[in-house]
Amino acid sequence: CTVSTTIIGSIALSAAIQVPGGNRGDGRPTLYEGTDFTIFAISNAVALYSAISTFLIFLSIFTTRYAAIDFLYSLPNRLIIGLISLFVSITSTIIAFGFAQYFMFFIEGIRWKPIPLVVILSFGLVTLFAFLQFPLLLNMMKTTYGRSMFNLSDGRNSRKGVRF
Repeated sequence: CTVSTTIIGSIALSAAIQVPGGNRGDGRPTLYEGTDFTIFAISNAVALYSAISTFLIFLSIFTTRYAAIDFLYSLPNRLIIGLISLFVSITSTIIAFGFAQYFMFFIEGIRWKPIPLVVILSFGLVTLFAFLQFPLLLNMMKTTYGRSMFNLSDGRNSRKGVRF
């Protein structure tokens, strides 16, 4: 996850510096006007910031103290937040990439032909990642926030804080 979020962050940073369509003489992007460019810019910024936060979250997992209590609460919480942030960064990167493809075809004069293909491929990739990672995320949320054998707050068999 750390390697993939580093790649996503570098792609988003590159797309932020070299905007599709190029720049005018005054430094503003050529395709600055319009909601299409606004959606591209917002999704690219979300991709960059969520990739950076995902990297920091997974880096904090590497640098934790690994005490027994951390395996019950702290590490699963960090993993859940990291996986959600990774999903957000992948989704927004794919949206930004789709709009960059749209701009490329829009400049060339082909306005409608590649749009359905880009949308289908983009949602296909996001859906594939969701289906691959959602069982892990659901299992982590169920065992972290749901009832478990380590949850001692329900009052049953509270002698010495152990429940069998």
